[in-house]
Amino acid sequence: MVEQQEQEGDKVEWVLKCQLIISTLILTPLIIAAAELCLPTNYIVDGFATMRKPYHSWICCLCGLWSGLLIGYITEIMTSHSYKPVRDIS
Repeated sequence: MVEQQEQEGDKVEWVLKCQLIISTLILTPLIIAAAELCLPTNYIVDGFATMRKPYHSWICCLCGLWSGLLIGYITEIMTSHSYKPVRDIS
């Protein structure tokens, strides 16, 4: 019974990891395309006097997206029983 639960836990971890990677890889070009197609060539954001371009927007979005991927991996390593830090503590 315990072995079956561990196998199910491994499947869940693997599915979550794949979902995180796939969604990041799919969203990266979609965010770039949306910004390039939907935003004007030059625009001014309220409160800032300098002209902005679409790449300013998609760079911010991609930094958040890829940071989320990195945070997800670090969290998994630090909290999953499959990795050494958790096993050392337990």
